[in-house]
Amino acid sequence: MITQINILFQFVFCFLALSTVLESTAFLGDIVLRLPDIAHELLDGNDDWKMLTQWAIDFTNDTRIFIEKDRRLISMVCYRTCMSFC
Repeated sequence: MITQINILFQFVFCFLALSTVLESTAFLGDIVLRLPDIAHELLDGNDDWKMLTQWAIDFTNDTRIFIEKDRRLISMVCYRTCMSFC
């Protein structure tokens, strides 16, 4: 019984972590596309944030959870943030 509960908690934890990353990446994408000046001000001055943004976009693309329309949005975010690897 305890093992089943542990497995359930691990599943819920992983699901919450995954949904948080995907939702945050989509939210960042909206900011980059709708407020590009502010987004570039934040990202261009901070290499750590830029690296984290690159990771989040890569992770989101690798999951293939988003529908085609949303994947195009993430691709536009890659283009807007001048990430050559996307």
